[in-house]
Amino acid sequence: MCSMKALARSYVWWPKLDADIESKVRACAVCQRVRATPTKVPLHLWIYPKHPFQRVHIDFCEDKKQPFLILVDRYSKWVEVKPMKKTTVDKTLDELRLNFAQHGLPEQLVSDNEPQFIAHEFKNL
Repeated sequence: MCSMKALARSYVWWPKLDADIESKVRACAVCQRVRATPTKVPLHLWIYPKHPFQRVHIDFCEDKKQPFLILVDRYSKWVEVKPMKKTTVDKTLDELRLNFAQHGLPEQLVSDNEPQFIAHEFKNL
């Protein structure tokens, strides 16, 4: 589809050129049969934790421009919501240290790889 659009644009143009090509390709049985299919990825099943705070999932969310650090214990589904003034690496680490002092160190900490969670300082936690 992308190469068709690029080729068409190099020779002609009309309003809704991209939309027309997209609909033509979607309706074409041959195009659908030979298109590249996404590679199959094996399903990753999490092993259920054996005790509380063995695996903790962390993420940030925002409500009305107020950032929050969210921690969820996978075993008990206990949720901790920490309002944050700043979401810097240092402030995030401070909040996590407080939480770990209260509940203990998790064996596994799961995040979505936001910049705060992959910083050098975070790896030495």
